[in-house]
Amino acid sequence: MNRVVTVLALALVPMGGIALPDPATAQQTTPTQAMLDAYTKYQEWHFELRMTQPEKAQYQAFLQDDFGRGLLRPDIQSAPATVAKLAGSDWLDISRFHVQQKQVDGIERSTTEMLNNGRISGTGLWASTGKEARSGAKSSAYLLKLIAKAEQPLAGSGNIHDSLFPRDADALFEWTAFRYVMVTGTTTGIDASEKGRTSFRNALAASWQKARSDPKKLGALQGQVQAAVGEWLVWRLADYAHYRRMSPFQQKNALAQWGVEILPAMPSAAPHARKRVDELKAHIVKMPDKEVKAEFDRKLRADAKFQATMQQMQGEMAAARQTFAQMRQSMTAFHVANLNIAENLGNTGYIWKMETRP
Repeated sequence: MNRVVTVLALALVPMGGIALPDPATAQQTTPTQAMLDAYTKYQEWHFELRMTQPEKAQYQAFLQDDFGRGLLRPDIQSAPATVAKLAGSDWLDISRFHVQQKQVDGIERSTTEMLNNGRISGTGLWASTGKEARSGAKSSAYLLKLIAKAEQPLAGSGNIHDSLFPRDADALFEWTAFRYVMVTGTTTGIDASEKGRTSFRNALAASWQKARSDPKKLGALQGQVQAAVGEWLVWRLADYAHYRRMSPFQQKNALAQWGVEILPAMPSAAPHARKRVDELKAHIVKMPDKEVKAEFDRKLRADAKFQATMQQMQGEMAAARQTFAQMRQSMTAFHVANLNIAENLGNTGYIWKMETRP
């Protein structure tokens, strides 16, 4: 399979775009569990979904079968290295890379829907997954079913601007639970079982549906969910290990911030949140000049990189919109040409033409 997409300067690479696996493993007929887990994690991350344990077990069983039949083998073998490289990257680079890949998917899916044949020969992961499924990969066919399931709204009309989707509920649950555990140092009060997650999802869907009648409340809830999704997509890829790479000041600052953020949803964390704020203040007072300068310089570099990345992403999004508009124009012209061929064959005398309305 060929999955070539625009990659970042630091050489983040999608599945299928990295170097060939070690010759020692090239002749494998059975993948290791580490390979299966990494490949599964990458698909979950890219398609913004969370498999239940039964779904993950079934998916990996299909992966093993496909691997044994020589399908997806290079990608599965290289998955651990790909995920490790991504997970060890800066959060901004991870976010940008994800946006780039999703843009490719979005354009190719829209083109496929306009052609109405599901056979677009695209370079993105969605198009590649469809091609793999048509070539007999059971895991890819199963993944497409999971993607379709994850795109069904939990609340709302189905429009992305006013609806709640499974990924939103999963992101808010996991990001809130992670911050709560980090701030309080305990898992008490967190039910991460499927039953607990379902209960949270149902409660959030009910709140969302109720808020739809109040644009202000819905906007606030959307903002909370969207922020959680953005963090979740970055942190989950590294199993929430980014915290260990932070400086002492960044760690204490994060804990203090997280404590304040989770209070509305988890007021029982109040004593712990106050303690984290006090710890941050105490740390700041004792910071030597060298550490203060290091944090100041780090902040300047981060801000500069953020601004540059945002500008580049805006340019890329504008280019993507223009590309889509051109493709849509071409598809419409192709459709009009076919209509006129039909009219000529039937000798009807009618002529179809394209008009641009103001």
